[in-house]
Amino acid sequence: MILLTAWLLVGCASVRFEVARVSSQADDHPEWTALGQAYAPHAASAPGQSGFRLLVSGPEAFAARGALAEAAQKTLDLQYYIVAHDSTATLLLDGALRAARRGVRVRLLVDDLNVGDRDSDLALLAAHANVEVRLFNPLAQRGGLGIGQVLELLGNSDRLNRRMHNKLWIADNAVAVMGGRNLGDAYFNAAPDSDFADLDVLAAGPVVREMSRSFDLYWNSESSVPIAAITGPPPPPADLQRASADMTERARRFRASDYVQALRATAFGGLIRDGRVSLVVAPARILVDIPAGPEAVATTATTTTTTSAIFPELRQVVEQAQRDVLLVSPYLVPGARSVEVLCGVARRGVRVRILTNSLVSTDVPVVHAGYARYRPQMLACGVELFELRPNGLRAKP
Repeated sequence: MILLTAWLLVGCASVRFEVARVSSQADDHPEWTALGQAYAPHAASAPGQSGFRLLVSGPEAFAARGALAEAAQKTLDLQYYIVAHDSTATLLLDGALRAARRGVRVRLLVDDLNVGDRDSDLALLAAHANVEVRLFNPLAQRGGLGIGQVLELLGNSDRLNRRMHNKLWIADNAVAVMGGRNLGDAYFNAAPDSDFADLDVLAAGPVVREMSRSFDLYWNSESSVPIAAITGPPPPPADLQRASADMTERARRFRASDYVQALRATAFGGLIRDGRVSLVVAPARILVDIPAGPEAVATTATTTTTTSAIFPELRQVVEQAQRDVLLVSPYLVPGARSVEVLCGVARRGVRVRILTNSLVSTDVPVVHAGYARYRPQMLACGVELFELRPNGLRAKP
């Protein structure tokens, strides 16, 4: 009876998505900024194409984000699934706050599932005049994961299972970092107890405008709720001052760490700020899922057809392959349809290789169970499967 009562109470709780919000867009003239001008020569020989650099190293991926925050003059748009409460995330957010203090407009969009009891911390950032924070598809029950949140997830799974895994760090609509890393020590190889294998790409040129359009689409969607609508009015000035001083102090201590000092010795951040990194120039386009509003979730999440705008495009690319298909995914659950596509390509003589986690290296065993059922069929039709060894490397959400 207690559980039933709790479930009913949770069912009655709801998030107000119809709140006041001001629509905003990315800056229209990235070419007028220092970053836009610094990176313009990379694509000058190939109009319409963009420049790219893979960020394989966690420390380099961290340095790239920090350098772009330092170099931003007009806008800084940040979109993440997880923003941890640790050293690297604190230093990066401190860099964004420093940018806001010198007049840069900062927009931070965070998926609410992992915010937990840290919404007050994010509200402190939003208290700055040049910083806006929104939570994507928030839960009505606030605080850390408890019985209330679990019951809400069970009782409203159609909506709450639609999470935002997008990860973008865009400076002046001119240069961006896009990829698999969230903001946190584990993602930048700064955590002693984990070593995630991950990948980002630094991008400059026209493709960044496509990234910004994707950000704007999510930022202005009905599912993105201004944090003030959840936490209420900003805290008193004295609390803001204490919180700001605490962030500044934690950031200062981390700047003095061996991790940051080693990065400074490489001067990689300076190369990013000045546009002196080598880039591969190539045509590109962005694929992004549409952020369905809360009212559309019930009709789309329960249908048997995919609502993804990405899968059909990827399927077409794979089916057109002539020699090789290389896939890397920490959480591989292909499903019968994807197995049919991959096997069809392999039977044509195309070499298909897939790298994913082994059971002992994954941090979500239930996902591995979903993959293992398809493993015999893929091996039988000629797909080559490689699983990460249990050497401390783990995948991430």
